[in-house]
Amino acid sequence: MSALHGYLKDIKIKSYNINLYDRVSKIKLSADTWLKGLDKNGISHSGRLETHLDSLTTHLRDKHSITPEEAFVLLCATYMHDIGYCHNGRKNSEGHAKRSQEMILKNPEYYHFNDFPRFNEESYPRIAEAVGLVCYGHDSRVSLEEIPHEFPDQCFDCEILNLRKLTALLRLADEADDSYIRQNPSIPSSKRQKIPLVHIGEETIVLHRDPMKKIDPREYQELVDEKMQILMPANNYLKSIHIGYWYVVLYPPVQRASSLFGYQSKTLCVGEPEIFKEGKTAPFMAEIPVDNFVGRLNDLENLHKLIKENHIVGIVGIEEIDKTALARIYAQRYRAEYPGGVYWASLKDSTWEEEAEKILAIAPIGSPVSFSDKQKLVQYVSDTVLARQDALLIIDNVDRANDILKPGCFVVVTTRDIKNFGDMPSHAIFNLPSLTETDAQILVTTGLGELRVISDPQGATRLLEVLDRVPLAVEIAINYLKDVPNLSFSTYIDKIQKTVEKMNINENEPTTHAPKKILASMELYLDQLKCLPNGDQLVSLLEGATLCSTSGFTISTLVAVVGLDGQKTSEVNDLVENLQRRSLLEYSNELNRYNIHPLLKRVAEKRLNKNPERKITFTNNLCTYFLHFAKKHRDDPEALIREKDEIWHALVQSGTLRDVNES
Repeated sequence: MSALHGYLKDIKIKSYNINLYDRVSKIKLSADTWLKGLDKNGISHSGRLETHLDSLTTHLRDKHSITPEEAFVLLCATYMHDIGYCHNGRKNSEGHAKRSQEMILKNPEYYHFNDFPRFNEESYPRIAEAVGLVCYGHDSRVSLEEIPHEFPDQCFDCEILNLRKLTALLRLADEADDSYIRQNPSIPSSKRQKIPLVHIGEETIVLHRDPMKKIDPREYQELVDEKMQILMPANNYLKSIHIGYWYVVLYPPVQRASSLFGYQSKTLCVGEPEIFKEGKTAPFMAEIPVDNFVGRLNDLENLHKLIKENHIVGIVGIEEIDKTALARIYAQRYRAEYPGGVYWASLKDSTWEEEAEKILAIAPIGSPVSFSDKQKLVQYVSDTVLARQDALLIIDNVDRANDILKPGCFVVVTTRDIKNFGDMPSHAIFNLPSLTETDAQILVTTGLGELRVISDPQGATRLLEVLDRVPLAVEIAINYLKDVPNLSFSTYIDKIQKTVEKMNINENEPTTHAPKKILASMELYLDQLKCLPNGDQLVSLLEGATLCSTSGFTISTLVAVVGLDGQKTSEVNDLVENLQRRSLLEYSNELNRYNIHPLLKRVAEKRLNKNPERKITFTNNLCTYFLHFAKKHRDDPEALIREKDEIWHALVQSGTLRDVNES
């Protein structure tokens, strides 16, 4: 019995005398009949999926981020998602997920749902509809947005089921098992037959290969890349609701993978890397990407080649081009090549002294050390923690050459201005380009659905050209077009052109380094937000975010700034989650804070400046909030230290507000 199954112990629907634990047990027994003869999609496959889901939901159960009722639906779908393979007496994979859903709704008694309550005189119980939706959504070709994230069922005592979350988890488990069992063993070229074991952790799906098999390492990497691409929508949704993000990694890592580029790596993994040892974790500070990251496989490989050849390399590009996301993806993909740890220093609104303290806090150096002179602390971290040749340091958002440390480990530096690299040789600098045409098309197709793109492929291609295939701009356009499903690509492009004419951007404005059409797409999107339910509040939150500290802010701060602190917490959380899902706000798991993208901030800030009264009100709200916060926590130094950046920012804003009032 899995722990996930055990999670249902003593969970009953008293009104109908249904024990959920016993019902899942009954479903498992019957599933052997439902899945008989399906081989790779049979009962053994469903059993392995239950094991994978057990691992995927461990921390969710601990944090009560998945309810027993949701676990029940998930386990039911685990044993029913492939019943649709049986079609007219034959096995047929095409459309099997939809058929699974239809079979459950057509005959709920056969699938043990008949004694659950029906709603509004439907011919099937609502629980059957919930399980059917998860079964249908497990097909990666189905848009996750077709699956409701709020599904009420009266039999569960007011519990709201998040079926989209369950669908995303089932996809992860299904793809993990798919890695090694789903193809015919008689086909020797199948990549999927080359992974004999899968292990799932809190943030990784580890594919264990057999190192004795002489197989081109590129085949393994193709499999990993394929899995990450398929799982991207599921991962992105789970990330947006703070559930987690699972990276597919290979173990043992492909030795001398760098020979694919015609050179030998300076650092090779010998033996079992720390990150895969039971109970041990190598320091790893890189967060998951906050943007909807797509493709860039060639960029990742070229960056890896540069790092191994030059030891210290730079990534440069305009601020909306994915530099930070690329560095994070690189760290995740190649983490096994750095058993000494992956360290991250973000100099955006921070100093090396502060970042050195963070690095030292997780470094495996034995006894703790402290320095009254913070400069000596930085030097100590550089000479000890970062001296290992098998470690990686990423320095993000560098604004001056003096901030580039040159310790003994490998170093990656990101910046918007190539001048900030100082004397770094040009051959060690990677100028990050826009997305390739293929990657941009994948992003649009994933976001809008294949049917919409197929209906006007030339319009979709033209849109990508207009937006220079810049990731953030494409993502903003996708979200706009989602909100207006009948709008054609050509009409949207016309709207961009007209907005460019109205914007009348002065050449001396700081935003002109970004193409005007990209700025116009963001202006359009903010206008479109107002047309949505609660649109005025969404726009207010974005404008209010421009006044918050650039080092990050909490929901409490943001809602206080815009005067929404009187609303229900659940309603405010939904508004902020809406903005994050639309790529308008970014969330840092490390800091537990939100931020607004710098370019989008400028656009929203410009709009706020057109309404001086609103800006003064928001600024006053910010200052008042932190005045009360400081008074309330005067005897709680930890709370004051935790909010020191926002408190200082509020003090600066109070000075600005005073100057405005005096004038």
